[in-house]
Amino acid sequence: MSIEARPRPRRSHPEEPDRWALDKEFQAATNGNGSSQSRPWSDPEPLGQPSVGKPGPFPIDAVPFVFGDMIAAVAGNKQVPFDLPALMGLAAAATLAAPRLAIECEAGWVEPLNIYAAIALEPGSLKSPATTDVIEEVRRQHKLLRANHADRVEEDRKAHARELASARERKPKIQKSGTDAEKAGLEVLIRDAEEKLKTLDEAPTPRILMPSDNTVENLTRSMSVNGEHGAILDSEGTFFSILLGRYTGGVPNLDSVLKAYDGDYIEVGRINREQRDMTRAVLTLGLAVQPMILEDAGKSRAMVEQGLLGRFLFALPKSMIGYRKPRGTAYDRQALDAWANCLKRISALEVPKPETPKREFPRLHLNDEARDRFFDYKQKLEVMLRPDGDLGDLRGWGAKHAGRTLRIAGLLHLITGATTGEPVDDLTMQAAVTVAEWAVPHAVAVFGMEDESPRAEDENATALLTWIQEKKPEVLSLNEINRKCRQAWVKKGKKAAIVPVIDRLLEAGWLREDATTDKAGRPAVVYLRHPKLSEDGPLW
Repeated sequence: MSIEARPRPRRSHPEEPDRWALDKEFQAATNGNGSSQSRPWSDPEPLGQPSVGKPGPFPIDAVPFVFGDMIAAVAGNKQVPFDLPALMGLAAAATLAAPRLAIECEAGWVEPLNIYAAIALEPGSLKSPATTDVIEEVRRQHKLLRANHADRVEEDRKAHARELASARERKPKIQKSGTDAEKAGLEVLIRDAEEKLKTLDEAPTPRILMPSDNTVENLTRSMSVNGEHGAILDSEGTFFSILLGRYTGGVPNLDSVLKAYDGDYIEVGRINREQRDMTRAVLTLGLAVQPMILEDAGKSRAMVEQGLLGRFLFALPKSMIGYRKPRGTAYDRQALDAWANCLKRISALEVPKPETPKREFPRLHLNDEARDRFFDYKQKLEVMLRPDGDLGDLRGWGAKHAGRTLRIAGLLHLITGATTGEPVDDLTMQAAVTVAEWAVPHAVAVFGMEDESPRAEDENATALLTWIQEKKPEVLSLNEINRKCRQAWVKKGKKAAIVPVIDRLLEAGWLREDATTDKAGRPAVVYLRHPKLSEDGPLW
């Protein structure tokens, strides 16, 4: 089955309501008595959903308690979907874990622990404050690293300055009465001290987080002098715009970002002696973006064909705007402190030196049960990649999903507080597979944003449902919708645009035709609302 729902047959009505006749189909639907009010309603069909199912909320009950509690705390307090703190949390853990560890499934298959994650939420969704809560400890570790580095540099600078001052103080005496060897030795000492001071002035300051408003070239050079790793955790989607070509005339520059997902070798154009080629570059991305940015990314031939979008873990949650309460839940400091301690434990692990060979880089391993569960899921994914499978149209993304699942398992293992000497167990792999299964409908939805699919076709139908739910009109007819619904597509297309939308809602079970007569006594049609449209809250 294709990942896109099959096209549905459309019934068509004449445009003028006084020409609507009670045909045989309508008579059968109303039991021949012109009334359908007494018939029970069945569950209506969610609109615009692919065959793999609609994107659902992140499965917080499947993940380690410390992670799930943090997600619930941030989501409740800021009134955002679970998906936002969940994916930002995975990216935060990956930011600290990727420079330190990889995960090995079996001999010859090793994945770095970085991830690329993107969450699409409309403006006003409180992306920034929610992201701040999740990554606060990462930012604290970033500041601490830079402060400690500055202290060490200052201590070294003072020591070299004292050494240089002492040598210069002795220079007149040595020049006057010293031997040639003493004079030459003193000159070497002065040059060395001056060189050390210059080196300190030029030495790059280490970073955990990279600026989001940064060209790909500058990011690559920064990583090359930063232990070959970096991360961008951004709630504004700035870096996505840069990837789309903001600074390169609209031409995406993706090579380094593609390679840094896989921990590959990257050749760096040197500007100074500190920069060097990277043997194991790892970049982590956690980006909360507006849906239109993902739409633009989907239109970019380079981003699709070169496989950048296939590297992302996506979330396209339902917006909570319009359904939020005046106040969120109480701020759960205990849950956030526990999350911060979890990130501290990861950051306390030793960072291998950049020159460490890949084969010697520290790695996590799986126990037998976890490995078996992983390969069972990998086989399931393989079937989904067949031409008629649920991921048959998303092979680029689906082919990388097994490796993505392995990375998630490694991150969840560290989040539980397990040591690097313990193998990833079956319970952790089960959680990772649950997250991976949750991710599939979200990816399908993201890649379908620009397709002429039922999801796109149902946009107007969904908008009309929202209007009906909000206004709850006593009489629902073509004329009433045309007169009172002020949505742009209605004002532009009028009755000709409304008729196919009503057809779609009838077909999906949201509306039901009911016979009546107009003021002149002629047969006419009105529409009954599904009981769900009399309730407030999300429709599906």
